Amino acid sequence: MKVLVLGRGMAALAIIEKLTAKRSLPSFKALEITCVGPEFISPFDSCAVNSTALVALMGVEQGISPLGDLLYESYFDCLNFLRKKNPMGVCQVNRKHFSWDKEKMVRRFGESISQVRDLITFEEKAHIFYPPVFLSWWQESLTRFGNIRWCSDIVSAVENGIAYGLKDSYEYDFCFDARGSGIKDHCEIKENFKVVPGHFLEWDYKEENGNSWVMTIDGHNLIYHHHFSKLILGGSSEKTEVRAPCLEDLKEQISSFVKLDKKWSKILDIRKATIKTGLRTKASKRMPFLKFQKKNHLLIGGFYKNGYTLCFPVADMAITKFKESMAEERM
Repeated sequence: MKVLVLGRGMAALAIIEKLTAKRSLPSFKALEITCVGPEFISPFDSCAVNSTALVALMGVEQGISPLGDLLYESYFDCLNFLRKKNPMGVCQVNRKHFSWDKEKMVRRFGESISQVRDLITFEEKAHIFYPPVFLSWWQESLTRFGNIRWCSDIVSAVENGIAYGLKDSYEYDFCFDARGSGIKDHCEIKENFKVVPGHFLEWDYKEENGNSWVMTIDGHNLIYHHHFSKLILGGSSEKTEVRAPCLEDLKEQISSFVKLDKKWSKILDIRKATIKTGLRTKASKRMPFLKFQKKNHLLIGGFYKNGYTLCFPVADMAITKFKESMAEERM
């Protein structure tokens, strides 16, 4: 059976991870898996590459909303993946939150907050990913443990069992379509499905000590990757689909860190930063979607800001739909 996975981001790799894990099952042994998507370092970098890639619980609890329940589950799915695989390009760090708004911090973190004069703080464990290294590691690890065909191409249309790329065409019996923002140009998902550009700043930066860290002020992150000598600030979310960066938002974030410590006024020089943009997909109530566009053509996306965690439970849901489809084919 020919299985086609479109995309090379978190959703696509999580689906391939689940498929290869099930290769020992009789119904999965005969799968021929082909993954089609652009290289990680290319003009078509996915949102997975252009991401601040920070994973933390952030005060999320169960029993509040369906999205909260899914985010809670996905966080621990991600931790389980990290413990089992010990991937490259990932580091556990201490994340320290700062705010001058006590009510806001209590709503988010409860009574575990600390206060010094008018400054409110909270600390939690977090994981930071360096996307180019992590994604390359994941693809390589999947290649070692499964017979997968990887094709560097951009798919423009999918119809009648064939995906048409710029370089080649690809036949399939089942297609997992995880192209992210690329889906919108060709498929109708939901009436309120949209692409949301997110912008962040990156500097070359090195500290003498050997620790990576994260500082957060009112939800805005300053992330230091010690091993890769990178300092990341961001990001901002553009309400329209315009890709031009919202520099005023980023400048306000810099001002917040300067207010906390004046040393950042020289370090966070926007003139020396690289501006990066990731195109995220957002659907109804920020919930991810799994929708059959046509028979055996399953669309997956809508992770918005949570692709590094939501990919794991959503991949399980996608595999369930795939198994159901295979069962129907045999009837």
